[in-house]
Amino acid sequence: MTDPPAANLIRAIQYFNEKYGSVPNRVELSPNWLEDLAAPEGIEVTRSKSVQPAYIMLTIDPTLRTRLPGKAI
Repeated sequence: MTDPPAANLIRAIQYFNEKYGSVPNRVELSPNWLEDLAAPEGIEVTRSKSVQPAYIMLTIDPTLRTRLPGKAI
């Protein structure tokens, strides 16, 4: 049994935070992602052809002016 996409996203954000010491502000999904994914506040969700199906890419986009959550999730 696989985890729901939202659980995978939270786990990925936590891993990103531990590895890089900051919280991502953009989540990129492949265009054929079947479900809408609700990201936590301050994180923008976009679709990108460069992301493989069923994968999540997290980035820090300096052009976004969203207020990010605190360092710890």
